Amino acid sequence: MLWNLSNALHTLSSVVWVGGMFFAYVALRPSMAGVPPEEALPLWRRTLQLFLRWVLGTVVVLWATGIYMMFFVLSGFGEAGAHVDTMFTLALIMTGLFFYLNHGPFRAFKYAADASDFGKAGKILQKVRKIVATNLVLGMLTIVIAAWGAAG
Repeated sequence: MLWNLSNALHTLSSVVWVGGMFFAYVALRPSMAGVPPEEALPLWRRTLQLFLRWVLGTVVVLWATGIYMMFFVLSGFGEAGAHVDTMFTLALIMTGLFFYLNHGPFRAFKYAADASDFGKAGKILQKVRKIVATNLVLGMLTIVIAAWGAAG
């Protein structure tokens, strides 16, 4: 029962985080291409702030459920299989990038957008996009590894 709950919460959190990045990068970003910076950048600021709060929650759930499943169900590193060890490594990288994004570039972007310094905010948003693109690729790779490993 606890395994099923952990697995479901882990999967749902992955969907929220990676799916949100996919939506932002593949749908929202291109849709806003013609929107003037004075409209687009405040929208990105509000959107990213809400999304990053959700991501923080998913990071907590992913680590809690992942550690539970890895150590209390699958017997830890090496015993669980190479796919689990790989997912753990990717999780470390993705989490590090998330915290860097949240406390570095996004914070600077937020201050620039709030000050209506749209030139600076636009430049910082480019850094944010690169980090999101990297985490999106890593997240999709992690999902593929999880599905492949679960299939045996």
